[in-house]
Amino acid sequence: MIVLSVLFFSMFFEKKNAADHVNHYLQEQGYTDKIERKMMTYRNDEKKYYMRVRFKDEPTYMYYYHYDKKTKVISAFILENSEHVTDGKYLP
Repeated sequence: MIVLSVLFFSMFFEKKNAADHVNHYLQEQGYTDKIERKMMTYRNDEKKYYMRVRFKDEPTYMYYYHYDKKTKVISAFILENSEHVTDGKYLP
């Protein structure tokens, strides 16, 4: 029971930490008023939390922002029709 509690809290704080850093980055860049929708997701294959963001002026693109706690770097990619897109208005 204790192991499950520790696992739950570590995953909760990892998710919260990633969300806080990505939100801070989006606010710092001035993107907050351009966001249509955002939510945190966990990609099981990569074992990482991503914030999925859709912007009002680019409704066909879904941006995936990730905060790497080791390097302290925000990275992002765009997924459109299951393909990675490298040219995006809101990529870091």
